[in-house]
Amino acid sequence: MVAMVWGAVSTQGIAGINRVLPINLLADALRITGGIAPGGSPPPPIPIQGIEKSYRFDETQNSLGGLQAGSRSYSRTFQSEPGFKIVDYKYVAKSANNANISRIVLSPDGKVLTVDFSLTSGPVFDQWRGWIDAEVLTRQVKE
Repeated sequence: MVAMVWGAVSTQGIAGINRVLPINLLADALRITGGIAPGGSPPPPIPIQGIEKSYRFDETQNSLGGLQAGSRSYSRTFQSEPGFKIVDYKYVAKSANNANISRIVLSPDGKVLTVDFSLTSGPVFDQWRGWIDAEVLTRQVKE
């Protein structure tokens, strides 16, 4: 049974429940609160003015073969969907080790998003890796 509980027992020194009402008896009240008329259907969805698109990228760098740790720079470029431009973005790292995002640049026209990053890996005698597995979430609107 699913129920809504409110109130408290008014007897001093005794903690307890004052009222319990099965949730099915509250169905109409909950629909009204949620903006749905009793027995009616929900309001139509709000039209979307754009799209959300994610661009995933990953890179792994093994040892560069030197006697010291080594770094290398990388760049990934992503195009907006045809007929759209990128208006907002968010970088999300899913897994990263010895990785550094140096910059994320959105072109002035909103058509190209560039992610510059570097990875560092260990020397030949201690071959730890650098990697990144990430995505950039974008919001795009029609031009």
